[in-house]
Amino acid sequence: MLHVFQMLVDGRMSRIALLFIKLALRCGAFGKRLVEHLVAQAEQSEATAVLILAYGTMLNAGAGDAQVMRRLADLSLRSGDVVGANSLYTKLNSMGVERPTKLYKNALMNEALAKQGEPYIACLWSVIVDGTYGCVYDGDKVYVRELSDMNLGKLPYVANRVSPGFTHFACSVPEPVRTIRDPCLLLGVDGRNFAHWLSRRLLSLYLLEQKNVPASMPILINSDIRPYQYEYLDLLEISRSRLIPVEAYSTVQCAQLHVPITFRRHPKMRVAIDWLRGRLAKYMVPPKQATEKLYISRLDAKQRILLNEAELEQRLVSLGFRPVVLDGMKVIDQIRTLSSASIIVGPHGAGLSNIMFAPTTATVVEITNTKVAHMLDFRAIAEQLNQRYIDIVSGWFPDSQDPALGQQADYLVDVEDVVLALQDAELV
Repeated sequence: MLHVFQMLVDGRMSRIALLFIKLALRCGAFGKRLVEHLVAQAEQSEATAVLILAYGTMLNAGAGDAQVMRRLADLSLRSGDVVGANSLYTKLNSMGVERPTKLYKNALMNEALAKQGEPYIACLWSVIVDGTYGCVYDGDKVYVRELSDMNLGKLPYVANRVSPGFTHFACSVPEPVRTIRDPCLLLGVDGRNFAHWLSRRLLSLYLLEQKNVPASMPILINSDIRPYQYEYLDLLEISRSRLIPVEAYSTVQCAQLHVPITFRRHPKMRVAIDWLRGRLAKYMVPPKQATEKLYISRLDAKQRILLNEAELEQRLVSLGFRPVVLDGMKVIDQIRTLSSASIIVGPHGAGLSNIMFAPTTATVVEITNTKVAHMLDFRAIAEQLNQRYIDIVSGWFPDSQDPALGQQADYLVDVEDVVLALQDAELV
């Protein structure tokens, strides 16, 4: 019987599979055990339609419990049934679960301004800020698209319960650890990643000057502040006394929160980049002196390793490139180094976000792979600055590597492909 059911599941014959469930439920204790086996088969096959029917039938027959209801709610949301999922989560919460689950709409902070394409700062009242991805919970809405633009499905208290298009998230949001009653500003808590800090968060400071935000307003930031974050804030004359650290995997309640949108891949990202370049111009090499050919090394990388990078680096050195390792380098030195370049070659990695300090006449060559080629942040920066951009996409991965690594997978690149691309572009 299980074998027949498995064939039905694989063939997506959900109505017949449902009959198996109904018949089994009529068989008392034996039927309950059989149902568990049948549902386990469907779970292994990830047969969502069958599972929704099965769990729904179990609940209607009185054979389900809170765990079955939660699973059905998650599956309903994943399939796009927002109304059904919301009803089930509401019923679950009325049963006195330890951490209620609530459905949030993935929304824009100010839809009218967002549609105009104009950068803005939102003023929000009585909201909750998450310390991991920097999203903001406001009633039945969650704001993330205009902030860190991270996938909330990766948060432990969201557990991937998302509908198609990420229109809604089902979250068991932790209780706030504190309430901030004075007006404050959310700069963002994703400073743990250098590229996120520079392109998604630091550029937002441009809006503070444009909108005349008081220079004394406290700023929410990640609690594990990195040295480069302090260095940038110091260079921009933002007092450390204004910083309010927020722990990861916790939340804070804010009575009044000012939130600048992110400029990451925004149509008007250029104005924020120009502002930052202007503020830090004294640390940049004049464009006429920018003649270096740089290779941004990732030999110190711990993930997404370019396995034959040493060979590539040696070949590029023979063509007049100077290798530089940006990790651990002072921010001022990173700015000065990248602003001195006429050609920048480097594997996909956070350090490439520094191309926003390179001359507008520079050429950027990004070495990437098929698993991360959709990440267009550095291309976007180069295009905003009218820099020439070339990408070299490798599909060469070690055969023994676990495919589950996904975007973090190590890879190799054909060194001669890189050299040929440089020659075709008349860069060497």
